[in-house]
Amino acid sequence: MSINKRKNESNSESEEESRELVDVDFEFFGPTEIDYLALKRLLNQLFSTDSATFQVEHLTELILAQPGIGSTVKTDGIDSDPYAILTVLNMNVHKDHPSIKSIIKYLLEKIPQDSPVGSMLANLLSPQALDAPHGHTGLIISERLINMPPQIMPPMYRMLQDELVNAVNQNEPYRFSNYVIISRCFRFDDTEESSTGTSQPAKKQRRKGGVLRPYHAEDECIEKVSLAKADYEYTNKVEREEDSFGVDLAGRVIIFPDSNLARLVSLMDESFPARRA
Repeated sequence: MSINKRKNESNSESEEESRELVDVDFEFFGPTEIDYLALKRLLNQLFSTDSATFQVEHLTELILAQPGIGSTVKTDGIDSDPYAILTVLNMNVHKDHPSIKSIIKYLLEKIPQDSPVGSMLANLLSPQALDAPHGHTGLIISERLINMPPQIMPPMYRMLQDELVNAVNQNEPYRFSNYVIISRCFRFDDTEESSTGTSQPAKKQRRKGGVLRPYHAEDECIEKVSLAKADYEYTNKVEREEDSFGVDLAGRVIIFPDSNLARLVSLMDESFPARRA
């Protein structure tokens, strides 16, 4: 797989932008103990300023405790740090695990129950539902470094789909009815949107709320197969100064049924085909 890299070349008359191809070999490995610190960093990145709420050290241990489920992406062999993680945890089986309990509590508090997602979460994560022998809910953990291309996601989801089938065939508890994904989104303020040509003519404006956009491109595919999604502000949100530049981050939760997993894999294949030099 190749990544397009932009390189600026300037001279006394003008600046020209040229493109060069950089070949990067991505390798996929199951999560292992050597990945602990890097996975913890990815989880801290995923949960942003509220990461302390989720006891990410325990969540990392839980991810590492299920061999055969999930994958990481590396570029320098199995002993190198992973740049991406995709896996799923059974929220019913692990309902009493400290990190899963924290996530359940957080979601139920963050999302209003009178909203579509809030109503679904209240049903899926109620004590009765979590104790039920069937209709389990999978928590998908997906995060990658921002410079990793979305083209790594189709094979990761395809492998996860195969791993879940194999696990179910071996009577392991990975038969899910629905999946919950915690992700991130962002908004430009009015000034940033003006400067990118996506809003009003460029001029200094008072900062207001803009349109929330998915942080990772693959989330658009997930939203197409979802039952509902909701955005929420972080509890420990870092406020920017009125005249500062940048983007505001927020959390996003998406729910989709297991019956749409195959469609999601196909959508990702179509949206992010592997690029070859």
